[in-house]
Amino acid sequence: FFSFISLPPPMSVSGKTIVFTGTLKMKRDDAKTQAEAAGAKVTGSVSANTDILVCGQGVGAKKTDDARKKGVEVWTEDQFTAALAGGGRGGGGGKKRAASAAPAASKPAKAAKKSAAPAPPAKAAKKSA
Repeated sequence: FFSFISLPPPMSVSGKTIVFTGTLKMKRDDAKTQAEAAGAKVTGSVSANTDILVCGQGVGAKKTDDARKKGVEVWTEDQFTAALAGGGRGGGGGKKRAASAAPAASKPAKAAKKSAAPAPPAKAAKKSA
């Protein structure tokens, strides 16, 4: 009998919204360029729309705690560079929306938030004699 172990999927930044904080080993502009080249969107502050907070040196616990409360994954710079290289596996970073156990892809689409107006009733066709 064989036993299979489920490994977490490789970390990826494609399609994610990322915020960098703290003192990074690489230049911040280089980190932003590399993230965008890998398909990520980089913003300047953590919000409910942020997926990943990449932390360099000197980041306070309050910032990371606030990010986790919003369901944001908190990564080290090393995890970020591993994800860019495609060789990273989970290991320390929290899962997006872990508190509700919902997958990251379950964010409602912005278009889905708008309710569609119902179609007008069809007019009855007149019978010709």
